[in-house]
Amino acid sequence: MKKTLSVILTLVLIFSVINLGGITAFAENETITDGDYSYRLLDDGTYELLSYDGADTDLIIPSEFRGLPVTVLGVYSCGLCDNLTNVVIPDTITSIGSQCFKKNPSLETVTIPQSVKEIGEGAFSECPSLKRINIENLAVWCEINFGDQESSPFCFASEFYLNGKPLKNVEIPSSVKKISNYAFYSAPIKTLKIPLGVTEIGIGAFVGCKNLTSISLPSSIKSIDRAAFMECTALTEVTIPKGVEIIDEFAFYKCTGLKKVTVPSSVTSVTISSFNSCTSLEELVVLSEANLEFGDLGSTTLTIYAKSGTPTESYAKANNIPFTSILIGDTDGDGSVGISDLTLVSIYLSGKGELTSAQAACADINEDSTVDAFDMFYIDKAIYA
Repeated sequence: MKKTLSVILTLVLIFSVINLGGITAFAENETITDGDYSYRLLDDGTYELLSYDGADTDLIIPSEFRGLPVTVLGVYSCGLCDNLTNVVIPDTITSIGSQCFKKNPSLETVTIPQSVKEIGEGAFSECPSLKRINIENLAVWCEINFGDQESSPFCFASEFYLNGKPLKNVEIPSSVKKISNYAFYSAPIKTLKIPLGVTEIGIGAFVGCKNLTSISLPSSIKSIDRAAFMECTALTEVTIPKGVEIIDEFAFYKCTGLKKVTVPSSVTSVTISSFNSCTSLEELVVLSEANLEFGDLGSTTLTIYAKSGTPTESYAKANNIPFTSILIGDTDGDGSVGISDLTLVSIYLSGKGELTSAQAACADINEDSTVDAFDMFYIDKAIYA
């Protein structure tokens, strides 16, 4: 009996010493407070930051707690910090929770590592002072799962940096296959080049990129999703490559600076609102013979170019829009393919002349979005066939 009592007393003493030394075992889902931070142990043995309640202006979020990595920034975990100006997120973080940085009125700069795979809804909502976003890997950024438009930090930021260097001319890496929904929502970019291999541009991927003046799209794209380029008001010309089949609703809605659009023969569906309110549109060249729904384009200066007898011709006439019939290869628009067309292309390729959007579409026989020597060969072949 005495021996048993002695063992019990010894165990009690050991646990008392452990607790006095600050070494405590915590259960999963239990909130643990450590100074200005609160954490929760996750099922995978890593920690979630539940809240930060400090008054720092420059915050480097801890990468570990009690020797284990911090992998999640919880819902609203860094919100309502009135003094917070700069935030650096460590490369252990894989998930930024919904409304994580919501209502930080002084927040100006955020650095987001390539470890992040998802950013929740409204993560950067109501951060009116947000100015500079720095990321580490453009390919990874394209594939992050963004919860909504306000999960993108660009909803307020006016400066975009890649590894500390300003980025205005964006060339998507060749490893990317799909650009995620809202990935560049309202980003301050000027030019965009998407490589061959990308098959889809997600919902709202480039909404409100008001500085975007030119885009280069590859033939591998099959669909341009809803609102992909909505309100890109600085865009003036878009040639959609052959290969695209679907242009979804609001894809180019309110692109008020857009003057010239070419729709390839591969397109089978244009939603009624895809080009609505493109009020400056002057030339719409439609090579597709499908029954496309263009809706109310909103332009009073528009001329539509398409093949005779197509649904597009019927649309133009039903809406009292000037219509010009085109013939592939007939670059000069005289109704036939001849030497004069070959000459016009030759002058263009020599750098001594220009082609309108309609002329370029007729000259680009192989629809590779480029008028070159191959097209001259095909025109020559058509003349002497």
